[in-house]
Amino acid sequence: MHHRKFYGLDLLRGIAGYGVAITHYLYFVQKSINFEYYSFLFVEIFFVLSGFVLSNQLIKIYKEKKNIKTFYLRRWFRTIPLYLVALIFYTAISNNFNFDFFKFLFFVQKAIPNFVDNDYFMVAWSLSIEEFFYLIFPIYLIIFNKIKPYKLAIYFIIILSLVKIINHENFSNDFLRTGTFLRLDSIAFGFLLSFYYTRLVNFKKIIIFLTSILIIIFINYKNIFFNNSGIFTVYFIFLSQILSMFLVLTFSNIEFLIRGEIFKNICNTLATQTYSVYLFHLIIMHFLIISNNFLINNLVVYIGILFTVSTVIFKYFEKPILLLRPKYKDE
Repeated sequence: MHHRKFYGLDLLRGIAGYGVAITHYLYFVQKSINFEYYSFLFVEIFFVLSGFVLSNQLIKIYKEKKNIKTFYLRRWFRTIPLYLVALIFYTAISNNFNFDFFKFLFFVQKAIPNFVDNDYFMVAWSLSIEEFFYLIFPIYLIIFNKIKPYKLAIYFIIILSLVKIINHENFSNDFLRTGTFLRLDSIAFGFLLSFYYTRLVNFKKIIIFLTSILIIIFINYKNIFFNNSGIFTVYFIFLSQILSMFLVLTFSNIEFLIRGEIFKNICNTLATQTYSVYLFHLIIMHFLIISNNFLINNLVVYIGILFTVSTVIFKYFEKPILLLRPKYKDE
């Protein structure tokens, strides 16, 4: 199990956060559907990273079930306050104060197909997966704590993978990819990786080679993904999950490249911004688009505004709340 801070993973988190924001800009503003495809991978990286970095806390629950309360509070302090602010913003600018608002509020908008009339808070699907994983997986570990945790992760992944395979004809491509209870396994992949990390991390050249091969396969799978449905979407999900695991291994292996406090601070800053970048980038894009001003509505300005807004949000909203989170007794 890993216990140290990885600046390489901070960098990967930052790349994933801004990757989603930039690919969405290129998709919505420049109408390039190819970039929407790449945004799917960046979100998948978030899932695997979450499972990987939270593994130590999940093991605390596995060993001592009373730690579940601290885990829940820590996760909810981290995710829910800013989510509520973003939800209110999205609801206000889209004028959707109706029953759909409460579905987003309780993270159930993707629990079943076509559950909302207007999916106006589009990025919330991944947060629903995260929140229900935080809720369900610790209980799963407690109930079956006679079984080794890595085996529980494997069983969890196999069961949900089989559900997707068996039901691939019953759901749309979008729901296969974003349905809350179909996608909990993505975070479990990160949790599982943490158990094999120390064994795999030493094979640096092999990891880089396989990561490169998987990236090439992922890029070339784009046409297959857009021209097919059903089981091909399931294959895409598996490919994204495996590639995300290899990217985590790769970036955790580049620590030797991240030298000096300035570079480390940059990586850390990017990592702390990712949540607000992910939640608010579409809102910023919305106001830039309706401004209809060429000098404002461009990628460089968009990134600059996003960086500034996210820095302010973390410093004055997220960080004070994070300081209030309870700690585990052994910390």
